[in-house]
Amino acid sequence: MRTTLIMAVLPFLLCPVHAADDDLLVEFRKEKRRIELQLASVNLNDRVAGLNALRKYPSVDAVRLALPHWSKDPSPAVRSTAGEVLFSFKDHARLRPALRAELKKEINETTSILLAAWLAGADARERQEMIDGLNKLYLKRPEGHYSLFTVADWLATQQYGSAVVVLSAFADLDPFKRQFAFRRCVVMALTGVRHPEAVDRLVALLPQVDGEVRADIIRHLTQISRQNFGDDNAAWQEWWRGNKAGFSFPDAVQLRQAALQRGTATYYGIPVVGKKVIFILDTSGSMKGQRIVSAKKELIRTIEELPTTTSFNLVAFNSELGVWRRGLEPAAPTTKARGVRWVEELPAGGATFTFDALKATLEQQPEAIYLLTDGEPTGGAIVEPDAIVEAVRQMNRYRRCTIHVIGVAPGPEDGPFSQFMKKLAAENWGQYRRVE
Repeated sequence: MRTTLIMAVLPFLLCPVHAADDDLLVEFRKEKRRIELQLASVNLNDRVAGLNALRKYPSVDAVRLALPHWSKDPSPAVRSTAGEVLFSFKDHARLRPALRAELKKEINETTSILLAAWLAGADARERQEMIDGLNKLYLKRPEGHYSLFTVADWLATQQYGSAVVVLSAFADLDPFKRQFAFRRCVVMALTGVRHPEAVDRLVALLPQVDGEVRADIIRHLTQISRQNFGDDNAAWQEWWRGNKAGFSFPDAVQLRQAALQRGTATYYGIPVVGKKVIFILDTSGSMKGQRIVSAKKELIRTIEELPTTTSFNLVAFNSELGVWRRGLEPAAPTTKARGVRWVEELPAGGATFTFDALKATLEQQPEAIYLLTDGEPTGGAIVEPDAIVEAVRQMNRYRRCTIHVIGVAPGPEDGPFSQFMKKLAAENWGQYRRVE
């Protein structure tokens, strides 16, 4: 899903430049043609060099040259450099009035970097005015915040306090409160910024979030602190008060799942922490016999462990798709008992339509999916494994659903089936488990 909001930004990009330094303006006019040639080069190193040259000339014209490379350049390195250049203009006062006038209007994915630069350079009152204006816009156009996903993901790579300022402003937007995917996008970005102010914000957000988003924060705090306070908000706050001054991030961290496992259900050792979860079970012909028996036993155990605060659904697939309920159901004892009976009665037979099952499941908007399968796809709308991974990644871009994958008898670690399962999980923030 892409936002349809279009920001009328080009008119201001063509405004006259009022340079504070006439010599710098003269120099830019001399260098401009050379920079334009670099930016038009097929060589990505030339384009990066051209963008870096623009840093010296903070101006509306420099914005005009850099902006297309932020949104449209085929190279991730060039897009990132364009973002860095545009974001570096945040402190230049002569650009702010034009930016402010246009950012009161609508915004799209391309111009979201200009919003980030403006927020980073604004004072508290200006930022709040912008947040209030964006909230009014998003009430009218609920999907407008999708335009902020790209810049939030990019800010995760910027290790500066100014990145935290922008992400904190995003966390104050109404979509953060009401939309799981945006909430998770912002929190994931904050976990990527290795700056004490990011930790400060995450500790403050911890009591306000739940499910997969809460797990993201706890996992990150566990990694950087080497402490294991799990779900204890007060303990994390106390730890941060005692360590905030002079805190430094460890060079290497080791994932510690214990912090997420205490008091939670698990499925093949993977914690079930989402508030909305769906289990997908492969019931193709190759699952007949002990495989389907063992898979049912583990799924039933997990269903019975689910807390009442979790909502869940069940999907079985082979050549056809079987869905237990039209929507997710709260895990009340009677509901779980009905789910268990449904699993017990599932037969095995047919082909493996993996993509069709994933697509239908993602459309239910869960926080997490747990996919169990024992073989490569053999049919469905998309069959080629890499194409499935790419299609699911695109569908999940604005959903931010965790996809965990359990491979039954997957063969060699470097075999095509194992590689498919690993990639599918890795591209969607999940874990991969082998079951022999």
